[in-house]
Amino acid sequence: MSRQPIAVRIRPLRPEDIPAWVALINAADAVDELGRATTVEATRAKLRSPGYGYDRVLLAWRHRRLLGYADLWRQADDRAIGGVTVHPFFRGRGVGRKLLRRLIGLARREGVRYLDVPVVPRIQAAAALLIGAGFRRVRYWWEMVWVGRMPPPAPDPPPGVRLRTYHPGQDAQAWLALDAAAFSRHWGATPLTPEDVAALADRPDFDPDGLWFAEVDGKLVGQALARYNRQGPTLLGMPVGRIDEVAVLPAYRGRGIGRALVLAAMNYLWSRGCRVIELTVDGENARARRLYDTLGFVEAGQLHWYRYELENGRSSD
Repeated sequence: MSRQPIAVRIRPLRPEDIPAWVALINAADAVDELGRATTVEATRAKLRSPGYGYDRVLLAWRHRRLLGYADLWRQADDRAIGGVTVHPFFRGRGVGRKLLRRLIGLARREGVRYLDVPVVPRIQAAAALLIGAGFRRVRYWWEMVWVGRMPPPAPDPPPGVRLRTYHPGQDAQAWLALDAAAFSRHWGATPLTPEDVAALADRPDFDPDGLWFAEVDGKLVGQALARYNRQGPTLLGMPVGRIDEVAVLPAYRGRGIGRALVLAAMNYLWSRGCRVIELTVDGENARARRLYDTLGFVEAGQLHWYRYELENGRSSD
């Protein structure tokens, strides 16, 4: 196959493009094995998320064939998270570079200071693309996985701590306050907004019974979110679960609350048929890493974060 550069036409996503976009995502994931395979339903739900949307997804077309896309997720602070994906058949032909340039331009128009792009290091071409465009690596996360043949242990919260699930319509404000306080100094985290909560509830991988809280005297002090999608990734025909948003208020850390929350989330996923559970943890969060090690999670890889810095809508380079 010729490796000559390909001329493409780049334009924002349209509603009628979604099936072709989903097919491209799944074709790329079949090669890259990043667990990003999706469905039309899940993709439409994601597009309704705050900071995302049709104008923040750029498609690269050659005639009527979709060759790649770039997307940008505007955060509530001065950051945006972006990504570039090219169909495996058309990599190494300049499509990624063109999409990345357009993505930087989109971030500049959004007025953000930082454009952060996550990359799995084994996909070396992706990191090389970013470095060549002026990005620098600023952080890494561990990707961890648990594979179970037996149910996980039951959660055993410390005395005075009650575990319970989310009550829609009642817990939203308390959840917002907990999330903001628990993640206030966490790299890359932005506080949840009411719009985020509404969008999360609209996703096919969200279930109120999968969102666990630790409560002390009626106050929420910790959280863990278990997610899975019956139409999402599977292994041997069984759904793959994921745990996100694990956090405990600083004053309550070191008591075993985080362990109890993670076990509650793991048991929820086990009861839904998940025998593989994934999560990520900040590379500088040694305490959380030790917790997951003791629960049987093993490191499956890393996720590297590359950053492009812009200042007042103009590149600082």
